[in-house]
Amino acid sequence: MVVVAGKVARLECVAIWIIKLELCIAINFVAMISISKFLLAFILLLSLGGCGESADVRYDRGFNDGYAAGYNTTCKIRVTLISGEWDDKQYSRGYRDGYSEGSIECNKK
Repeated sequence: MVVVAGKVARLECVAIWIIKLELCIAINFVAMISISKFLLAFILLLSLGGCGESADVRYDRGFNDGYAAGYNTTCKIRVTLISGEWDDKQYSRGYRDGYSEGSIECNKK
């Protein structure tokens, strides 16, 4: 090692600068990973939030169950198995409408 005051000082400065740069890169990398994880979690949350049946699908299922139950009960055909999701307002409304339609259809025959 050559000890020249100016060069030693410059080498120390370069070494400190490289260490700072590596530290900065490491911090940015960690931040980038954190942001990536956050974005991934956010995208998953949005995609899962879209899961589940729409109100129309639940109404239609209730209508179909109600129609079958109304038709079969009125015509005295057989007992009908249904989903029976009575806590769901859309299903219940669809079931009532379907039951009425099924009964009317049976009485037409």
